[in-house]
Amino acid sequence: MVKEINFINGVLKKKEFKSLLKNSGFKIDSCELITNVSFLNKFSFFKKNISSDEKELRSKGFQLNLIGNIIYSSLKFVFKDLFGTTLIITCSK
Repeated sequence: MVKEINFINGVLKKKEFKSLLKNSGFKIDSCELITNVSFLNKFSFFKKNISSDEKELRSKGFQLNLIGNIIYSSLKFVFKDLFGTTLIITCSK
């Protein structure tokens, strides 16, 4: 017998999602906000590899130059919960 899974589409804050997991019996091991590509990559001044070939950029990775890395690292340090696109939570039951 296949169990039907219902998904609820909505937006939860980090605290709300962690609380939901804890109330469901999970023990949260770690919680990390990650970024796939920095928003500074939209500006060519901050890019390490300046090329118009997207295939080449993807193969080398979207990297920032030294100035871009310093700015982005500083922003992530000061505003920890604002710079990220995906919340990665590892937990155990």
